Amino acid sequence: MEQKGKIDKIRELNERLYQKTDMVPRKHIGAFTQKGYGVTKTWAPPVLKESSKTQLPQSMFKKFFIFSIGFFVLALGVAAFIFYRGNTMVSTKNIEISILGNAFANGGEELPLQVEITNKNTTALEAVDLVLEYPKGSGDQADTVRIRNALGTIGAGDSSDITIPVVLFGEQGSVKTIRASIQYRLQGSNSIFVKETTYDVTINQAPLVLSVDAPTEVTPGQTITLNIKSTLNAEKEAKDILIRVEYPPGFQFVSAEPKPTYGNNIWSLGDLPQGSVRDIALTGVVLGENDEERTFHVYAGEAGKALQRDIGVVYNSLLHTIVLKRPFLEAKLALNGAIQDAYSVTSGATVRGEVKWSNNLPNRILNAEIRVKIDGVLYDEESLSQIGGFYDSLNNEIVWNQSTTEGFKEIAPNDTGSFSFTFKTKSLVGEAPSVQNQEITVAVSIKGLEAGQEGIPVEVTSYETKKVRIASDFQVAVGTLFASGPYQNTGSIPPRKDQETTYTLSFKVTNSTNQIKDAYIRTTLPPNVRFIKGSKNTISYTEGSREVKILLGTIEPNTGLGGVTQEYFVQVALIPSSAQIGQVAPLTTAVTLTGLDTFANTILETTRQALTTRLSNDPQGGPGSEKVGE
Repeated sequence: MEQKGKIDKIRELNERLYQKTDMVPRKHIGAFTQKGYGVTKTWAPPVLKESSKTQLPQSMFKKFFIFSIGFFVLALGVAAFIFYRGNTMVSTKNIEISILGNAFANGGEELPLQVEITNKNTTALEAVDLVLEYPKGSGDQADTVRIRNALGTIGAGDSSDITIPVVLFGEQGSVKTIRASIQYRLQGSNSIFVKETTYDVTINQAPLVLSVDAPTEVTPGQTITLNIKSTLNAEKEAKDILIRVEYPPGFQFVSAEPKPTYGNNIWSLGDLPQGSVRDIALTGVVLGENDEERTFHVYAGEAGKALQRDIGVVYNSLLHTIVLKRPFLEAKLALNGAIQDAYSVTSGATVRGEVKWSNNLPNRILNAEIRVKIDGVLYDEESLSQIGGFYDSLNNEIVWNQSTTEGFKEIAPNDTGSFSFTFKTKSLVGEAPSVQNQEITVAVSIKGLEAGQEGIPVEVTSYETKKVRIASDFQVAVGTLFASGPYQNTGSIPPRKDQETTYTLSFKVTNSTNQIKDAYIRTTLPPNVRFIKGSKNTISYTEGSREVKILLGTIEPNTGLGGVTQEYFVQVALIPSSAQIGQVAPLTTAVTLTGLDTFANTILETTRQALTTRLSNDPQGGPGSEKVGE
């Protein structure tokens, strides 16, 4: 039964598939109008309509295909252009810059360099400029020299050469790099193209040769002198030369000859012609511990354009190293507590000397002896006084040895001690000196025998010398005048309350043995004193500070003591107040004289009391003439 049912269903399906009536039963759904579809009743191949979905891929493919063909044609064109015309394009690789010249040169001398530019391009280079750049001297701050030369047009395949002289400065063995570059344009273009190269030159010899003559080993606290010599070897004159010395730690500047131009370590040598030699003697004290090193750095070069005290172009530099070594047997001399090599005192002054000795050996010292020798024209031998020891008047020496001093027969390791003495310098006050630039030499020596390990004594010695320079007797004498002097004064003597009286102030300068520089006198006026005029144009008055200043300049030895007399006059006017009745009225404050003693290298200063209405060496002077009246 089941098999028969399946056969009936297949038969029914075949009848429905091949019947001529509609296969799909019609159904009415909803309220919409029923739409008919024109379905044919016979079998035929379907006809497909074009839609946007089928057209889009075809359009994109066509566009891509057209673009590919265009790109291919363009690529062929570019390849053909490069193949046929590429050799006419400009490349910096086709430009050569050659520098011919000596790779070694002396500093400060002219070095000719031949520069050749070759254009291997097939296109001309237009508006060509050749620029040479090189450092003028040594150091990071060295100025750069730029030389520009216009070469015009360099044609395709052509060359252009030019000889340019350069002058290099620097230390011996230093290498200077010269940079050469060309700047050019191409036809029809405003762009600037650059090609460059470099050339190295080694300095054979510095233009300014430096040398330092100084010890390489000193004792701590010892005064030393560095003699610095500079010699110009360049063919041309050197302009604005400076010498600068950088001091090591522990160095104390004392003096220099010539004196530094700036501070205490810069000297201006000015313009140096070829072969010129300049010397600087630099003196100072080196402090530190045993075996320490102290290095001085000397620079020489051209002054900077911005600041004249700076070296803008370094021509040469030099190092000098000193090692500190304690002597085995040491005697240190101090004068009035000062340890420097030269010490200044006024004439007639008392000098106290102290000798400190020490045995720095690990062994004993036998038969020690210390001698102090004093020598000089202004040494007052009769004023000498010492503690212990013996004075040898024939040789002007104080001697301490085993005969005069207990313990000098044998000094144990690390033993120390001291001796002292005093003396005076002869007075020059008010006297015309027979000699100038006087000094007294004080030399100390110590010696003894070291007891060696083998029992054989070895002599050990130590020396030290100090200079006592006698400063000039630089004085000013002041006075008040009325009837005498270069001016005619008015008013009453004695002066009266609320009435004006004029006076002449006198300043007379004297100087004994040494030259004085940068000397001047200064004082100030009280509120009721008026400045009128001075006898020389070096006398000035400042209204705000009420200061009167007299510039003296340089005062030669023997001034006012048999030589030239220098006297200055200032006229002032006084209007006394009622509070000054019965008193001597001041016309100035204290008067100060100041100047630099060039030999003693010390500032001299003398102060005098204020000038008043008390007349000195004047016909109008007398009892009561100085006091203010009603």
